[in-house]
Amino acid sequence: MLSRAIVGNIIGARVGYDKIPAYYKNDLELKDVKLELPDDLANGAPAEDDDSDLPLPKQWLEKYLHLKHSSTKA
Repeated sequence: MLSRAIVGNIIGARVGYDKIPAYYKNDLELKDVKLELPDDLANGAPAEDDDSDLPLPKQWLEKYLHLKHSSTKA
């Protein structure tokens, strides 16, 4: 099962989300989270290997440390 997940990630990264057939994407578990996290990383969310000693911005602490993402907002 894990190898299928890895292959799926590699294929998705190679061809792009828009090229994946809709029947694979329609019932994807945690779809909103899986789409939001890469966008956040691409738009400046600090990564684990970031060596800076700067404090994390409040928005990232609230979202990822306290596990609040956009799909849980009221």
